[in-house]
Amino acid sequence: MLLPSATTMQGYIATALRRQQQQQTHVQQRRKQGLALAHQAASILRQGFGVSRVVLFGSALSPTAFHETSDLDIAVQERHGVVDTLGLVMAVVVTAASVGD
Repeated sequence: MLLPSATTMQGYIATALRRQQQQQTHVQQRRKQGLALAHQAASILRQGFGVSRVVLFGSALSPTAFHETSDLDIAVQERHGVVDTLGLVMAVVVTAASVGD
């Protein structure tokens, strides 16, 4: 079996490094977009649903832990009474959809 030449291998390595950098850039952009969405969702939850506290947790907090399939983990503490959970979820989903456009 013929092995690739050193020049060919250098080309393969350069391509792999370029793809790895592109993937890292994509993940960083996705995390940045997710953090912006979390801030928007927190604002909507506080203003529209009487939520007293919104906490982001999980891999989104760490640039090194966040990866291509990471999601946003948000904990919500209600201020008083019962929160309209369905309305709350729909508001966040609509916000997420508008950010994705």
